Amino acid sequence: MAGKQNPLVAEALRLMDEDGLNAYAAAKKLGLTQSSVYSAFSRRKLKWLEARAAGKCMYCGAPVDTNGKYTSADEAENSLGSGV
Repeated sequence: MAGKQNPLVAEALRLMDEDGLNAYAAAKKLGLTQSSVYSAFSRRKLKWLEARAAGKCMYCGAPVDTNGKYTSADEAENSLGSGV
């Protein structure tokens, strides 16, 4: 059952993103278990990969190319139909 993310886990993910800490160091710094931080990181990574495969931004749903750069809807349709 999905629920709200623990604020400490969210803080640990922020530490991983902004401060470059690994899951173990972020968990230890905040008094969390490493598995809870790593699981949240993996779920976020999976969400990101699924959105990228669908050609959409995981945050806003805007079309993106295979490199994650924003494209206009016309460019996205043309690149999908080009067959290149």
